[in-house]
Amino acid sequence: QVDDRVFHYARSGNTLDCSRGAKNALPQCVVNAAAIVAITAGDLTVEITVAGTDGALLNGNIAADELVGGYIVIFGTVSEEVNRRIVGNTLIAGGGQVTVSLDRPCPDDIAVPTGEIMASPYLNVQTDPFAAPRTGSEQDKSVVGMPPIAAIVDQYLWLQTWGPVWIAPSAGVGVGLNNKLVIFAGNGTIVNQDVTDAPTYQGQFAGYILAPNNVPPGNQGAPFIQLMLAP
Repeated sequence: QVDDRVFHYARSGNTLDCSRGAKNALPQCVVNAAAIVAITAGDLTVEITVAGTDGALLNGNIAADELVGGYIVIFGTVSEEVNRRIVGNTLIAGGGQVTVSLDRPCPDDIAVPTGEIMASPYLNVQTDPFAAPRTGSEQDKSVVGMPPIAAIVDQYLWLQTWGPVWIAPSAGVGVGLNNKLVIFAGNGTIVNQDVTDAPTYQGQFAGYILAPNNVPPGNQGAPFIQLMLAP
């Protein structure tokens, strides 16, 4: 944390635009309740089956420790769900069984567990337009922070996730009375929330306007937004 702002360490997947929200460009790495070897209470590792269509490139490939900083949910019977942070994983190519190391032990025996995995949301952050592994489809990606520098591919940076920041606004942001909430548009800019417009009322909440325009009752006045992503 720096003053009123919070930053998370991230890796850039393309050249970032400092005026737009940077999005998690990766899909969920392991999906559809993949099979896990039976778990004993106290286990700090689990063996999960990766499909040939899993992984960031949908080819069943996961590098050693690629999932570090990500999360796993383990399903058992009703009310036995276990959520853990990932601290390590073995390599797999083309699908197969991967050993995933957990930050805390499993609390109970689970005879027939399944699970799903996401990598760290900060592993590959991109601003529109998107590069590999998932070009296009900007509307299905979530903003994870604002880049303070125009980082290039594979450059590490501190991504702002909370506090005062400028984000490129649409014309309606902050106009009029009681118009404070802002939503991320598909391209990472911000728009005012409009309950008659599905992309904005169902869109990702970005934060609120910190200070209005100095000409009341509110010409566009959105230089400073209270970003509210990860405190």
